[in-house]
Amino acid sequence: MKNLFDYVEGYGNLTFNELSFNELDGVILALTSLIDVANCIPFIGKESIQFKEVIKKQVELHGINQLGLIISQALARLLVQASSTIRFSSLLVGDLVQNINLEEETQTTCFSVFLPNKTRIVVCGGTDDTIVGWKEDFKMMIDGHAPCLEHSCDYLNMVGVHSKKIIVLGHSKGGMEALYAAAFAKRKVRNKIIDAYSFDGPGYPKDVIESKSFISMLDRMHLIVPNGGLVGRLFLNPVEPKIVPSSYRGLNQHDPLSWEVIDDHFAKANEFTVQSNALINRMNEIITSLNVDEKEEFISNLFLIFNAGGALTLTDIGKKPHKALVQYLKLPKNKRSLINSLIIKLVNDKIVARELLIGAITIPKTQ
Repeated sequence: MKNLFDYVEGYGNLTFNELSFNELDGVILALTSLIDVANCIPFIGKESIQFKEVIKKQVELHGINQLGLIISQALARLLVQASSTIRFSSLLVGDLVQNINLEEETQTTCFSVFLPNKTRIVVCGGTDDTIVGWKEDFKMMIDGHAPCLEHSCDYLNMVGVHSKKIIVLGHSKGGMEALYAAAFAKRKVRNKIIDAYSFDGPGYPKDVIESKSFISMLDRMHLIVPNGGLVGRLFLNPVEPKIVPSSYRGLNQHDPLSWEVIDDHFAKANEFTVQSNALINRMNEIITSLNVDEKEEFISNLFLIFNAGGALTLTDIGKKPHKALVQYLKLPKNKRSLINSLIIKLVNDKIVARELLIGAITIPKTQ
């Protein structure tokens, strides 16, 4: 089964005049947000640099290493491979804005990539290795809203006034931000948007998807999700998804490096797997079974455990997992019981339990 590596190898020497921008280019740029952007991409107001220079800085700083605890080392290799091609190497990258706010509990990263025809690609960064970013994701279980959505919209409004044509995109939470920003940007900016892509990004609350602004942009929105996935099926989304076969199992399918590629586009599956349907049904059951207070208590206690010992990233937790365990054991019995009950609910379904176990122990082929 071919993947993004095959696309870069087979089409990397074609310019954007020879082969128009496509969904595979989009997901590669979306995944670029997972590198050390603050030290590799120029902040807004500074001169943009070429994509090959961005990746060169990343390698100089970190080598070809995993980009955090849960991000495949294969991604670093893919970006290095892409940066050496005619297609990607000279793309200009810049206008970075990054907001990691511990008090507001939000994590937002946005930057721009410029195609040779001056089209601005606004990249909304997904959840990175920071614990605060993951906490913001979990807090969306409460009402489906998060500060990152407004921050991405503000970025699009700010850079959009200087652009003629715009493409907005992102992976995971970044995809959620991309469609939201495209829908709620100022009218003069929305009119410039050609396409908005969400690569396995979650959906939204009912009030968002039923708004006139969101509905008006549906014909320019694209949602691409793996056939066994979970993240891109959470909450509500009126965008008809393109379902893609994946070579991974379980939650590992969230990684686009596992998605099947045919020539210059993703392959298409007819439907979601039985396992995916079981996972999403169980997750929705859990989310809807909790009241607001229970959701807030669960999230508060879970991230109290994650932050044990001063951990700021998932990598920090991975280095000293015993500190998280000690913090868990320090919790009062009634607070531990809610976490335990949710885990039991999740694995109570045999299909779900088997899929989570297989996903946890399976080493992805592209790593």
